[in-house]
Amino acid sequence: MASWNKKLIKAAREGSLTDLKLSIDNGADLEYRDKFRANQFATCTDIEKAFLHVGLSEEDRDVTRFLWLSDPTNPGSQLKTYRFKAVLFGATSSPFILNATIQKHLKQFGNSETAKILERDIYVDNILSSMNKEEDLLTYFKEARSLMAGAGFNLRSWSSNSAKLLELAKEENVLDTDKYTKYLECCGTVEATRFFTLSVKFLHRNYFNMLLNEKF
Repeated sequence: MASWNKKLIKAAREGSLTDLKLSIDNGADLEYRDKFRANQFATCTDIEKAFLHVGLSEEDRDVTRFLWLSDPTNPGSQLKTYRFKAVLFGATSSPFILNATIQKHLKQFGNSETAKILERDIYVDNILSSMNKEEDLLTYFKEARSLMAGAGFNLRSWSSNSAKLLELAKEENVLDTDKYTKYLECCGTVEATRFFTLSVKFLHRNYFNMLLNEKF
């Protein structure tokens, strides 16, 4: 693992995006992260308890059986068999099932621009998007929350470089308030004159955090 970390840090220091991509095994494709940097205004959000909102068919629940104490306060109590009624976090097939469920839901909205953006920008339970106009970003915020709520999904923990979007998110109590989330500085368009920060919510965010804490 140490040599893997060194390779990742070296790739970041030398500015080689290709090497950096090759250094991340089974992680989110950096092309996904790069897309949102193409526009002036960006935002990221995640689906609250996404997997638990996807139910398992009755006939499929037996494969999720597990044993647990009948009395958790007594280690000597008899074991009892339980099974999941919803998609469980950590199963190999769970991300696929979640994605298929969301894609099927979004297909119902046909030519909706917001639905197309959600389809394009979602990665497991995280959504990272950007737009050139702040008005479009605010419209996207409202429509995305409405569309996903139709399937029982709550888009929460919104972060953005748009003060107006942050205010909207705060009013709806879905603003990202995690004080311990690390931040990654990302530039917008080539013409942009300032940097903005966005929460990094990837499976490999610990490694990105490690990079951010390195003194280059």
